[in-house]
Amino acid sequence: MTMCLEIAGGRTAPTVPAPNSNRPGRRPNINPTAMSLMMHSHSTEPPPAATCHREEAENYDRVLVDMDRVWRLIECRDNIQFILQRKSPGSVVGVRWRNVRYHRTRDTLFEAATRSGIDLSAKQAATIRALPAICGQEVL
Repeated sequence: MTMCLEIAGGRTAPTVPAPNSNRPGRRPNINPTAMSLMMHSHSTEPPPAATCHREEAENYDRVLVDMDRVWRLIECRDNIQFILQRKSPGSVVGVRWRNVRYHRTRDTLFEAATRSGIDLSAKQAATIRALPAICGQEVL
């Protein structure tokens, strides 16, 4: 038997009954999705977005700089190169980012971004300059 637990905003979340849940004083076990909904239902902040390990995905987890609506800078999943990406026009599967330029060093990356006509803000330029000189190295 599945029960529903009412949470803020009139929404309901399914619960999973625990063994011997008919005993007085026992709360039903709540599935993880329901628990997440309950935890964020009273918060003013949105729940955390899921990230992805696919470089072309909108929610890739290694985005270093969002330069504008069309360009972004990521670190490859193997931590060996910086990649300038350009957003592809809308497709059937949604937003996709296309790899345009690959760079191992911060300096060539900065030059390529400038040559590509990307208008970097002072903050974005400072973020790029703060990257390690060679991708994968620690910043000293």
